[in-house]
Amino acid sequence: MAKTTTTRAKAAEPAPTSEERFSINRVQLRGRLTADPELRYTGSGKAVAQLRIATNERREAQYHTIVVWAEQGAEEAAAVFKRGQAVELRDGRLTYRRYESNGQQRTAVEIVAQTPVTGAEA
Repeated sequence: MAKTTTTRAKAAEPAPTSEERFSINRVQLRGRLTADPELRYTGSGKAVAQLRIATNERREAQYHTIVVWAEQGAEEAAAVFKRGQAVELRDGRLTYRRYESNGQQRTAVEIVAQTPVTGAEA
């Protein structure tokens, strides 16, 4: 007796636009806080926290700054996390910010959290 198989037609998905095909900016990190989070407020009263973490790549530390806005739990992160604690960012985006310091143009590389930062297992 011959075995018959049926295949189900796959639903057609719209083709990605050129921007969707080539614009991926996602960051995931797990590391330890190198300092207590810094909480501040914008002129309009919106909370923003900066978390500085270290990750290890082949025994060499890499340092990163994560920016957490109010919507992703800036105040909670500042209240809960302490220096040395392991944290995890599951979804963020890499950003470059230009500013002037002592008359010189500088660039800061930061990761803006798209989801809340959570505690991680060591």
